[in-house]
Parts: sequence; C-alpha cells; structure tokens
Amino acid sequence: MNENLTLTRRRVLQLGSIGAVAVVCGVGMTEAASASVSHSAFGPAVESLGAGVVQFGSKSAVQVGDTIYIGSRNIEPTYVAAFHIPTRRIIATAAIPNGRSIQGMDGSADGKWLYFAIESPAGDQDTVYRWDLTDRSLPAEPLGRAADVTIWNMSVAPDGFAYFGGKEAPPTVWQYSPADGQITSIGTPEATATGIRTVLATDETVYIGSGTVLNGSETTSNAVLAAYDRATGEMRQILPPELADDETVRSLALHDDKLVVGTYGGSVPSKLAVISTVDPTSYRVLETAAVTTRAPFVHDGDLYFSAGANDVRIVSLDTLEMTSLEIEGVDFGEVWGMGWLDGRLHVVSAYGFVAHVDVAGRTAELTGLIDAGAPAEPQLAMSVTAGGGYAYVAGTGSLARHSLDDHTVLNLIAAGETKHGEVVDGRLYMGQYAGLGLFGYDPATGRLPAQLAPLPASQNRPVFVGWDDVNKRVIISTQSDIDGGGAVGAYDPATDDMTVHINPIDSRQLIRWVETRDGIAYLGGDNAQSEGPRGEVVAFDLMSGKELWRIDPQLPGGVSSLAFLGDLLYVSVNKGRFCVIDVVKREIVHTADIRELGTNRSSLAVSGGRVHGVSSTTLYRFDPVTFEPTVVVPELNGAFYGGHTKMDVDEKGDIYTMRDRELVRITVPAYPAIETTVATRCAGRNVKISVTVRNTESVPVDVVITTDRGTKTIRDLAPGQSSTRPFNLHRPSSTAGAVVVEATATVAGATLTSRSTTSYESPVCS
Repeated sequence: MNENLTLTRRRVLQLGSIGAVAVVCGVGMTEAASASVSHSAFGPAVESLGAGVVQFGSKSAVQVGDTIYIGSRNIEPTYVAAFHIPTRRIIATAAIPNGRSIQGMDGSADGKWLYFAIESPAGDQDTVYRWDLTDRSLPAEPLGRAADVTIWNMSVAPDGFAYFGGKEAPPTVWQYSPADGQITSIGTPEATATGIRTVLATDETVYIGSGTVLNGSETTSNAVLAAYDRATGEMRQILPPELADDETVRSLALHDDKLVVGTYGGSVPSKLAVISTVDPTSYRVLETAAVTTRAPFVHDGDLYFSAGANDVRIVSLDTLEMTSLEIEGVDFGEVWGMGWLDGRLHVVSAYGFVAHVDVAGRTAELTGLIDAGAPAEPQLAMSVTAGGGYAYVAGTGSLARHSLDDHTVLNLIAAGETKHGEVVDGRLYMGQYAGLGLFGYDPATGRLPAQLAPLPASQNRPVFVGWDDVNKRVIISTQSDIDGGGAVGAYDPATDDMTVHINPIDSRQLIRWVETRDGIAYLGGDNAQSEGPRGEVVAFDLMSGKELWRIDPQLPGGVSSLAFLGDLLYVSVNKGRFCVIDVVKREIVHTADIRELGTNRSSLAVSGGRVHGVSSTTLYRFDPVTFEPTVVVPELNGAFYGGHTKMDVDEKGDIYTMRDRELVRITVPAYPAIETTVATRCAGRNVKISVTVRNTESVPVDVVITTDRGTKTIRDLAPGQSSTRPFNLHRPSSTAGAVVVEATATVAGATLTSRSTTSYESPVCS
C-alpha cells in the first residue's frame, strides 16, 4: 500500500511586505562613486510543497446487492462511492458539497434507496440525503436537516422510514418519513448520555444504543440500550445488567429474532450480548477482552466485527465461540463496514482499500480504492511535523512523508490518526488516536510506523508529543474522552519504559500541551467540561511525579499551546486569548485579547528568535519585548481536522503548516532585524566600502560586520540608531562581494542572534 508520488508543481510566493522588516535604505553617492543596496533579510517566503495528504478514507460502508457503498472521510467534497464487488471497480459516485464525513448510512429493504447523513454540516445546510440506486447517474437528493446533531448512525426500517442520531445534547433519535418527507424527533433514550452511538430499525421497534461518548463527567450515563415501540411511542430500557459498567452501546445487528449488542468498554473490556427480540430478559453475554465492538456484520450465523485497529473477530451466534481473523501480511486498520459475496468477506479499511478475504483459507486480496476509481482528494490534516529532512502530514489511517530534498512524497499506512508528533534525531514519534498510544517511525529502516508503548485504556486521545532534552524522554499527553481529565507520559527510548501520570492537574483538565525547561515539564490544561478552571498551567517534575506550582490565567478558554523564549512561557488560550508567564517570578506578566488573529485553538512555536502562532486563518508572531502580535502570513485557512491548527519548525528554523489543504514551508526573518546598507566608491585605484547598520528593534544590539577585508564590531547599538563602518578593498580582484552582519540581543534571559548577508557590486577604479 506504499506509494511514491512525485510533486509536479512547486510554487514559491514571496510576500515581501507582510509582517516583514524593510531593509532598503537610501544611499548618498559622491562623484565617481557607485552604490549597491541589497536586502539583508527577506520575509516571509512561502513555498508550496503540494497536497498535504491524499487518501480516500472511509467512515461508513454498507452492502446493497453486489455493491458496497462507501462514505468518504475528511475530503472535499464529501463522497459516496459505489464499489462493485464483482469487477472491483468504483462504478459511480455521489458528491455532496457540504459536510466533512459520512458516518450514518443504510440501504432500503427493496434495494432502491441508499440513505446517508453528513456528519458535520455547516450552517443550515441539509444533513440527510438519499441516492436512487436504480439510476446512480442522478445526484443524491437532499431530504432536510435534523437540528444541529452530528449524525453518527442511521438505520432504515423495512417500510422505508429512516432513523438516525449522533452527538447532541440531549441526544435525540430522529425519524425521516418517506410519506410526507418530514424529519421529526421521536425522543431521547437518556438525557444524561452524550450521544446516540447506534440505531437499528425493524417493522415494530427502533433499538437505540447510547451512553457516554465524548466529554463525560460524574453526571453522565454509562451504556444505554432502549427499545422504541413504533406503534405506541413507548421507550423502554432493555440493557442487560452485565453491560451496565461499559461506557456506551457501540453497535447493533440483527440475526433472525436475536439482537446483537456490542459495547465500548472504556476502562473495562467490551461486551457482546445476544438478546431475544421477543423477550429481552432472555440473553447471553460474551466478554471480548477488547476495547470496542464496531462495524458488525452477520453472515450465515456468524458475527464479524472490528475490535480495534487491525483486529477483526468472528463470533458464532450459536455457541458464542470467538476467533480472530488474522491474515498474514494484511493490516485491516480501522474497519467501517463489511459485506459478503461470492464466498468471500469484503472488508472496507480506513486505509483506503477493500480486502477480499477467504475466511476459511485465511488469505486475502486487496483493492486500493483510488486505484479502483475513487476520487483522489487531499484529506483534512490531523497534524504537521518536520525534522530530519522530512515534513510529515497525517490524515486518517495515513501519513504522507514529504522529502525536503527531492520533494517526493511517500504515503505510509499509519493506524488511527496522528494527533501530534515530534522528530528526535531523525526518528518520528507519534501520538495515535484512538487509544493506540505512542508510535514510532524511523525513515532509515523502511518499516511502517508501529507502537512503541501503550497508554492506559481510558487515556484514548493523545493530543501532544514532545521531547525533554534534559531527561531524554519523549513526552506524550492525553485526553480521556469518557472520564474527563487527562495524563502525561514520559517514554525512555533507551529502555522502552513509559511512566504515566494520570490527572496531574485535576480530574477535569486534559493536558493539551507540554513544554520542558531545565528538566521541568510545564503542563497546559484544557477543561472540556462545564465546571472547574478553564485551563491552568502547572510546573511538574515528570521524574518524581510531583507538582511544583501552578497558575490559573483565568481566561475564558483552555490552554491550546505553549512556547518558551528565555524565562518567559508564552501561553495561547482558546477563544483568542493570550498570556505570558515569567517562570522565574512565577507570575503572569502580560495578557492580551488577540481574537482578530483567530478564535480557535492556535499552536505556538519559536522560529527566528520569535514566538510564532498559527490560527485557523493566520500565521502571526509576537514582539519579544512588547508582546505585540504582527501578521506574518494572512489567509492560510489551514484545513485541519477539528479546527485545531498545527505547525512545526525544523532544524533550520523553517515553519511548516497547512494553507488550505496544501503543505507550505515558511521562512521568516530572524530577530534581531538589522537594516544594512552597503555603499562603494573609488579612492584612486582602490575601492572603499561603507557599511551602515540600523537597529530597528526596541533593545540594544551588538553587531559584528564581516567583509573580505576584515571584521568590525559595534557594541550596544541603541534602538533606532545607525552606525557606519568603513572598509578598504585595495584594487579588488572581483567586482562582486558580500557583507555579513551578525546581530545579537538579550531578551528575557535569552540570547538571540540573527545573521544576514548583503551582496554588493563594486566599481572598477582606474
């Protein structure tokens, strides 16, 4: 499944005046003199490196007849692709302009209609559609919108009524009536649940699986299984008590008069229950020892389901005997749907392929969806990481490795989603959602990314990966979607040991970001719940597990990112706020409202001696003395999943982030910025050079000027002041030359140095 792609287009955009330092100065010239003025600093330069990550990932799949219909994930537009099993080709697509992914999908009993729902639509656009399978050349028909629910599941009853639900407060089950075309609510199975995870409709009953899916708390429910009587409107609870400690009912399937129920266990193993639809008190339960049960498919008395990444299992519904479907050399990844035809199981992988499995022989053939004719579109980016000669853009089930030397792209399979990464000594460390822990990838080996260390099951969402250079540890921080709170882990690459501290801030705050300094970790908290501090900053000793001190910025959002410059910790806060903490004095020294630069979660990084931030729209930087922000590159509009923009800085100081769905490299000028003017003139047969430097910063700088004829130093050049130094060239052998200016300033305990080169042309003197 690895594929090499050569970029056919590279575009370099010079944004000469946006947030940059002007270095063009007028130069007076005497008789018989000439002058050459060059820019000693440009900026910023924005270079496109092509599409970030290209993959036709899936979020849903359902078989109707001899075709599997596959809902796309995180590409634009959103697609349903009709994969014809006998020919292994995409024979039709339906494109939807709005939305992000298709997670709810089901076919009508007569095979005429495919109903599906857009997961996250914008504004007041339609969310529910149907596609006429008797004429797939027609566009999908919009049916309307169900409030603001993020739809996760859909089921069509035999009489054509469609039922669906998803993330909503309180979670509601919705009904589409083909008789009058209306979308209406049929009720809420449990008001304290956080979402409807699955529905299944029969002639008489709608079965509803719910519970805590995201952002749980002490007051949210565990697993819920409700039966809605379509004739009377009665909603009754039928969950077996053995499933009560599980977090949510994750999947439903039907086999004759048996309802097959799968759970997401969270901190406990998931379960399978086989329940009589006639008498729900009659049931059998199987503990799977897995975290989840997803994508159930019943064939010939056997249940096939996904128990996690690359973990497909088979359960006999007669005996409840469970086996694993392991195929040598095949990684199924995340599975979102299955089908059966011509004696084979057909498994739809989020990696962008369909596996055609001989279950008895334990062999499989793979068909890549893009190779089969699916649209090749850039995905929303999960993260951007740079270093070791590469820039990595993560999608869903995929990781694009962009070579910074020859500009080729290698597409790698990567289980789950890389929410954040860090390159250390050329090796990429990756935080993998959902619940996959810390992964590693070494480009020198050619092997695919693989798990280095797991995390506790409840810590399912990694959000940050970094490096502690003092303790030589990889740092990974997490969010617990179900329980709330989060954890921070320290991984030792030398021993493969992982130490995890759960809820080091409190039981509500996840650890959104971690910066380390002198062996101390500074944790940035973010509270997704309605109670408690929005986001605190905690100084934490990872080796001992002890808190040293904490500060609550008392701003209306949680921490989104941290960055150190000297003794100052810059803190980006969600909802467009910003503050600076002096970690020596342990106090906040600056607070600002920067909503004009973006209101979502920004990311911070240091490049060129300044802290830069990137929001969903803009790359900006802070003055290291006044903290005033300045726009560097506007209108980036990076297409990141969930709106949490990411960037990284490589060893050269170049910034990598997304502009829409393309990866860009941004080169920015270094601090302190010095204006340099070079003037040349003849003095007899010799050439004299005058180098004038002006300090454009607000602090004194030391300047070292180097030419072909030596070096001169200017100490404590005051803000706004200029100084000139002469050099004699004595009949130079060449008419071209260069002046190198190195400027140094000390800000907040940090020594910042910039280096620029100014070329000049000297006159020919006689």
